[in-house]
Amino acid sequence: MIKITHPAKGVTQFFEKTLGVKLNNPRQSWGAIDADCNRVFLRIWEDQIENDADGLKVKVYWNEKRNKSHGYAERLKHLAVIQNGACGIGILCEAKDPNTTGEREIKIFDDEQLILLGDLTEDDKFRYARIVKCFPISELAESTLVSDIKEIISKSTDPTTVQALVNARVGQGKFGLDVRKIWSHRCSVTGSSTKAALEASHIKRWADSNDNERLDPNNGLLLTANLHKLFDAGLISFEDSGEMIVSSKLSQSEREIFGLVGRKLIKTPSLQTANYLLHHRTKFVE
Repeated sequence: MIKITHPAKGVTQFFEKTLGVKLNNPRQSWGAIDADCNRVFLRIWEDQIENDADGLKVKVYWNEKRNKSHGYAERLKHLAVIQNGACGIGILCEAKDPNTTGEREIKIFDDEQLILLGDLTEDDKFRYARIVKCFPISELAESTLVSDIKEIISKSTDPTTVQALVNARVGQGKFGLDVRKIWSHRCSVTGSSTKAALEASHIKRWADSNDNERLDPNNGLLLTANLHKLFDAGLISFEDSGEMIVSSKLSQSEREIFGLVGRKLIKTPSLQTANYLLHHRTKFVE
């Protein structure tokens, strides 16, 4: 399970001063929309995270209302915005009394890391959001994720296409599932099968790819989060044979820390994947 590691006080101030959005109702709002950046921030509860065959998911709506909070109606609007292609981001909270049938109060919340939310699903009782990954708040400003998603929405009016591309951008949806299948649900380098640690990475960068390439699972590696970061930064790459190339910018001690010595892909890449790797090597940092 994900745990709250950096508790803080004042969730309303956190939304306004740190995230740059205002809660419509400080007592009953469960989140807020950042229309300028096309993202939605949702309060989510630590005790309502579940593990299933595909990894972690969190309850984001109760089809049978537990109390009279106005938050239900607002949450439906927020989920609709996410369903239409906005980026969903969770703020992890712990309840003072998890067993209450009334309005929950926040005991503590994580003020240093956020949770990227993926596909929305539902059953008879609940609606869920897939948990893609945790990331530090600093990445809100540094990441191109939001601008990439805004570009997707501006270029297409087909909701199905928009959703597929948004999911592919965050390594989820059909793209993510197909990449996992190609690599037998194991890290392409380490062989790890720990789902919570694995991320579907585009080989040919999103910005350099057309829409077909963005959805092509051959343009993907399944990597642990640290290897994904190194790969995206061009600090590691792979030969057509699968042998890992490591940048000279990483010292021997750093290579050992990250476990990069003598590494290669767990299987020889297909011809299509090798073509994408050829492009990635043009971005490799010598």
